[in-house]
Amino acid sequence: MNRRQIAQFETLRRVRDYGGLYEASFPDGSAGALALTRVRIAVTGLDAQDQLQLRSAREGVNAKQASRDDLRTLVGEITRTAGIIAQSSPLFDDGFRLPKSEADQALLTTARSFLETATPVAAQFIAHGMPASFLDTLRTRLQQFEVAIAATDSGRRKTAAANAQLKALLQDGMDAVQSLDVIVANTLKGDVSALAKWKRDRKIRFSTIRHEQPVGSETPATTP
Repeated sequence: MNRRQIAQFETLRRVRDYGGLYEASFPDGSAGALALTRVRIAVTGLDAQDQLQLRSAREGVNAKQASRDDLRTLVGEITRTAGIIAQSSPLFDDGFRLPKSEADQALLTTARSFLETATPVAAQFIAHGMPASFLDTLRTRLQQFEVAIAATDSGRRKTAAANAQLKALLQDGMDAVQSLDVIVANTLKGDVSALAKWKRDRKIRFSTIRHEQPVGSETPATTP
């Protein structure tokens, strides 16, 4: 959620709680009760959407980073081993250089190249301490990273869809609040305290950062 959406969400929560306090004034079936129901539905839906987006984004990023780290670690081991082999077989390590770019695609391209180039000379890597299954491991980690990237891309599309749903819930909730502006004023006419509380609770409040003067500093005196 952006700053304005968060402020609207907090407003809807306060309005929901307000409706709970004055529930007796809005009997079932009345316009006020229906509007408050829309607000409650919006708050419940927004809370669920917000938590889902945060959880999905966090899980997707963590999974992708973990598979990326695993693949890059193995690619690095192959590069270092190729460097040792090159001491007795000049130019052996030419096909096993790490990518200069940190981009995901560069790592994928490098891993695919290593897999192809190392296959006919796997015995030399194994003779220098690499596990006999290192190529199978490389293939598996490469596939896992490809899947993680695809899942992250899919997550972005799902997030876009969720954002559209979030906007719709916010809009319907705030439309209900506008209706309640009139309904509350009519229903609770004469109840100064209830109306004052409504005015406070339904207000959209944006958080602000106060720029305070540093401790110990002095405000320059002005000359009359």
